[in-house]
Amino acid sequence: MGGVTGADPETTPRLFNAVLGTRFRIINGYPGTTEIALAMEKGELEGIADWSWSSIKTARPDWLRENKITLLMQAALNKDPELGNLPSALDFVRGDADRKVIELYLTQKMLARPIIAPPGIAPERLAVLKNAFGALAQDKDFLADARSARLEVAPIWGEAVDKIIRLISSASPDTAKRLGRAIGER
Repeated sequence: MGGVTGADPETTPRLFNAVLGTRFRIINGYPGTTEIALAMEKGELEGIADWSWSSIKTARPDWLRENKITLLMQAALNKDPELGNLPSALDFVRGDADRKVIELYLTQKMLARPIIAPPGIAPERLAVLKNAFGALAQDKDFLADARSARLEVAPIWGEAVDKIIRLISSASPDTAKRLGRAIGER
């Protein structure tokens, strides 16, 4: 597996090795997923962990069309219906403590690119920002531009974001420590 030191293509297989018992061999030194994909095409690497489904579809649609890759499992809390019966990493968890570690790791991925404001923002300003982003997410021209750029637009909003933050911040210290050890944090 190609890895980017400290990034998801390294930490995810490290976590899976520690918690699920996989035996991925992680090869670091690639600056990003583009370089890892090129290394796969050259036969230098046999795979990449934690490359988002939307990125695979846009960056290498030919790999999917021509069956050049095999998807092993989903690294997400919720299975993507587009991936049919492809198992989730959670399907391979052996116990409750391990499940909590994997869930904590996967939960943060639901907030891929958050847009945030400082605490104490005036409620009317917050309302304007929320309304503006809500309108943008439904704007036909914006969505057409996103489609032509092959970008997926899938926003999640306030209450759902708050729930994710509560899940992350309420993780037990033991679960957080186990996650840190599994992904190699010191």
